[in-house]
Amino acid sequence: MKVKLKDVLKAMNFINPETEYYYSTKTEEVLMIFDGMVNGDDPELI
Repeated sequence: MKVKLKDVLKAMNFINPETEYYYSTKTEEVLMIFDGMVNGDDPELI
């Protein structure tokens, strides 16, 4: 999948330290994961 550099730079404006994004090559979807999902800080997810 080819991505334009300007689109990547534009998307970086939305980055914050509480979320992570992953691109799944299997489903070709971008997945957003919140910090609480990873470290267990969010009691609603337990």
